[in-house]
Amino acid sequence: MLIDAWVVTSWRGLPSGREGQAVRWVMPDELEAVDLLEADGPLVTALRLPAVLARATTADGLRARAARAPRSRERLGWWLDGDWDFADAAVRAVIDDVRARGDMLMVGEALAAAAEAGLVDGVVWSSGTEPRPMPPTVLAGAECSTLVEARAAASAGLRFLCVRDASLDSRALEGLATVGLPLVVDATQPREGGHDAATTKLWWR
Repeated sequence: MLIDAWVVTSWRGLPSGREGQAVRWVMPDELEAVDLLEADGPLVTALRLPAVLARATTADGLRARAARAPRSRERLGWWLDGDWDFADAAVRAVIDDVRARGDMLMVGEALAAAAEAGLVDGVVWSSGTEPRPMPPTVLAGAECSTLVEARAAASAGLRFLCVRDASLDSRALEGLATVGLPLVVDATQPREGGHDAATTKLWWR
């Protein structure tokens, strides 16, 4: 089944279902609770994924960078890297403030416990790692660079693919996308010294 989806940013009049379908406005995070067809799952995931990703290694750095981040209709995502003490009240306060802005927090598998606890919005598992079950509100994805890894992620019930291999060209990315999962390219590059990377655009298919 091929579902053709479009992003519409402006229109005239009132949207209506041309075949009698019910129409209502919901925020991306509310889509999880809407009774949609199973085939709509990848579209729901894609709408929730951030279009922009920035890396943060400390709570103070996250607070400062989030305060400077421009507001737009595109969702901003933060990849929390390094050591994070989620039991620290000050860290939790920063995270709550950033999430209240509508930003999304992603972690790697080393911080998966924070995703299980509902403290962050998504987790990316390394290829070859057995993913643990996550709450339905958590977006669970897998790092991949080959079609075999992409198929394994789809078979494991993961919801998106994260490509961190900058050497893959558009043809390779299109091949990965054939498994039917939204695909995010993490194109951030660590700065000299291994600290925060510059904000960069992501894309999905």
